[in-house]
Amino acid sequence: MSLPSEGEGKSSTGWHHLHPAMLWFEAGRILRRMLVPLLIGGFAVSSREGGFRTFIIVSAIISAFGFVSSYLSFRYQLTADGIELREGIFTRRKRHIALARISHISTHQSALARLIGVVRLDIATEGGSEQEASFTALSLSAAEKIRQHVGDVGSVREEERTLYAASLRDRVLAGATTLQIGGAAAMGFLVWRYVRRLKPDESLEPGAPPTFFSGATAYVDELFAAISASPALIVLSIIVFLLGIWALSIVVSIVRWQGFRIIEHGAELHRQSGVFSRSRTVIARDRIQAVEVHASLVRNLLGYAQIAIVTAGSGGRERARSRIFIPLTSLDRASDYLLALWPDVREDVDWQPVHAYYRRQHINRGLLLLLPLTIVAYINVVPLYAAMLVPMSLIALGLAWLIWRTAAPSFAATGFALSDGYLHVRRGAVSPRRWLVATSSIQAVILQQSLMQRRHGVMNVVIDVNGLANNQRIAIPNLPRAQAEKMQMELTPRGLPVLS
Repeated sequence: MSLPSEGEGKSSTGWHHLHPAMLWFEAGRILRRMLVPLLIGGFAVSSREGGFRTFIIVSAIISAFGFVSSYLSFRYQLTADGIELREGIFTRRKRHIALARISHISTHQSALARLIGVVRLDIATEGGSEQEASFTALSLSAAEKIRQHVGDVGSVREEERTLYAASLRDRVLAGATTLQIGGAAAMGFLVWRYVRRLKPDESLEPGAPPTFFSGATAYVDELFAAISASPALIVLSIIVFLLGIWALSIVVSIVRWQGFRIIEHGAELHRQSGVFSRSRTVIARDRIQAVEVHASLVRNLLGYAQIAIVTAGSGGRERARSRIFIPLTSLDRASDYLLALWPDVREDVDWQPVHAYYRRQHINRGLLLLLPLTIVAYINVVPLYAAMLVPMSLIALGLAWLIWRTAAPSFAATGFALSDGYLHVRRGAVSPRRWLVATSSIQAVILQQSLMQRRHGVMNVVIDVNGLANNQRIAIPNLPRAQAEKMQMELTPRGLPVLS
């Protein structure tokens, strides 16, 4: 969509504000972020008469000033060569986003936003470490104008082709083979134990009825005391807890991936998902920097994997789920999706192995991780339940044997290959991970060497790709020094060996 210009780079559309619904969404966002500090601060001043009410009123006034001023000061306009934004009252900021630098745009629509008729639109640029611009609330027509202005990528057309649609079976398996929600449950348990220690009902007068909060904490404490009295109940409660987490993971996955589709239209990929909250991301193929195929332990045993992509402009602050290209697919079909992304990729490549020191490093790291966990378990469990000594010892020995047994397969399944402008990297056998990187998108090649690696003359080759955070960089472990330096010179011809 071409726009008539007024002067250099100006558009006749003029300046626009966000939809007024932005005030509601900003208020909700601030409330979610400040909920815990507000509760802590409220408890701190609750001893004073009227202190809690005053604290809440002052906090609300300050927060309201923040998001109201943000709404009034944020403006944007579409120019002939990009999008111009202005924001700020006391400190004013002006930005211009060139159309040529935009890597992809995404839209998200929660259930409330669907009722109001607004959508959130995010713009990412090549080389950006986070979203370049985020429009918290736009009307559907305003969002469509921006999408069309960026590259006429907003509408669904008849010639589109669905590459992938998440079936009910895929969604169930995706939830059944991951326990990510277990971490959230563990954190919730720790928060509960911490809040229980605050004992907010200590100020109650004698004989006063306990509140719901104190009654719930007392019930949970009694339950824990009853379970702790029997090793059998401990084991049974752990099994019940894990089954509950497993079932919850399945339910969350079914809802999370409902309506997930990958739609191909020419050089663009449209990623859509959501039932209550809908989102859509439009990605240009030529902006894809790398592709990752990862199979966790359980998924690898069942023959399934997840595929994620890295695009120019995606960064460390971007949620991991936003990089997911295929939530779950069989390992046999993973190659088909790689070819759909990059049709010229070769599968029959000449894999180069890493140094044999990798086997010893695998065993050493596994034992160093197992040893402190075993010591902590012995200190906390055995003194209370002597009968647990034998099963815990058998479990520790079994895990040590598993670490030793998987060293050789992991070494055999780790390596790299270079062919036709692509770098192939694979690591591990228990939870295999494979990377495919376009060599033209490599930003830097870093050589790293620890003290033990120096003794064996090996180095790690770390591949830095635009769109990956520092802790997500692609690493080829334990290559001989000469081979590592040669690879660095081939992938970055003007580079010099960098040791860190």
